[in-house]
Amino acid sequence: MTSSAHKLLCSLTLNMRTRCLWLMVAGLSAWVSACGGGGMEGTGSFGYTAGPVAGFGSIIVNDVRFDESGVRIENEDGSALARDALRLGMGVEVDSGAITVSTGGSNAVASRVRRVTALVGIVAARDAAAGTLTVFGQPVRTTAGTVFDDALPSGLGSVLVGSVVIVDGLLDAGTGVTTATRLAPGSASQDFRIRGVVSGLDTAALKFSIGTQTFRYTSASAPDGLANGAIVRLRVQPEPDSRGYWNVLSSSEAVRVPDDDTETEVEGRVSAFTSSSRFEVDGLPVDAGAARFEPSAAAVVAGARVEVEGTMQSGVLVATRVEVEDDDGGSSGGGDEIEVSGAITSVDSTNRRFVVRNTTIEVDDATRFDDGSEADIAVGREVEVRGALNADQTAVLAERIKFE
Repeated sequence: MTSSAHKLLCSLTLNMRTRCLWLMVAGLSAWVSACGGGGMEGTGSFGYTAGPVAGFGSIIVNDVRFDESGVRIENEDGSALARDALRLGMGVEVDSGAITVSTGGSNAVASRVRRVTALVGIVAARDAAAGTLTVFGQPVRTTAGTVFDDALPSGLGSVLVGSVVIVDGLLDAGTGVTTATRLAPGSASQDFRIRGVVSGLDTAALKFSIGTQTFRYTSASAPDGLANGAIVRLRVQPEPDSRGYWNVLSSSEAVRVPDDDTETEVEGRVSAFTSSSRFEVDGLPVDAGAARFEPSAAAVVAGARVEVEGTMQSGVLVATRVEVEDDDGGSSGGGDEIEVSGAITSVDSTNRRFVVRNTTIEVDDATRFDDGSEADIAVGREVEVRGALNADQTAVLAERIKFE
């Protein structure tokens, strides 16, 4: 062997050893991440998280605390919203820097927060006993984890047939049912919105259906990727035309596919299922072949509510962890604890209530206080509250209040 050939062979051997070492390190990193709790320590510089707001301090989504101070908050159409427009249970998509994990939990700095709704429309039917509604012709299911706006003090009992409501929630693409994470009153003058699965597409007549409703579009308002079976998000006129068709004003991104190498965490329904290793969440492809499952891979089925975390590769979310959740929003077996932190902005001592980050907090005799007492509840005091939804699901019943 010549000297130059020997050098080339040594170089190739060294490169192969280096590549193997990096693969081993990458595999170990993924294993360490998979063995952790909620959230992940990613290698990417960017993060994307989608799900309902589960708490405040910063904002908490999928167990990640995002510092959203000073960042742009917008609706589906890109219009700016005030920071205090966010509420518990609202659907959001958060772009951020890398998600870091420490003993204190998972954290990231948000670069944009996009508020997304499931439905805005008229209530056509209500079954309080079953906890169901029909909104804009679409079936809506409420659960013990659904947050009701303060303007609906009796929960579902305050929702009237014929009224307009705003529904945040998770769509089951197979059944067309939206499980509400939040319900709030809307206005008859606002544009209606819908997120659903296309059927009966007629490109000649420029129309299609979502559930029992028919929508008509123009070439300018045609949703991207319009096809039977596609998930679309629409803004439509609040009145149907003479044929009963709803005219599409605009559409927005219904299935977000983050850029490659983006740390991604999504909460939603399994919208397409091949196996526990290959499925989609709200239209986003997932490869869970090397993921850790909670409680088990067998729990991943079509329509299951899941939280998936991993990294995007070639348009696919390569998962490190898949958690199957119940419809209260917690892992199978119980709902998540709610955390709200910040300054108290108002106090109703008669009814033992106060407000932090536009979230009403209730106190009862079982509430535990750290570094203070109920007498210390006052406007301006910084507190950390942990609790769960109260009986009518409009406020957080505090289990523990810590004064800062």
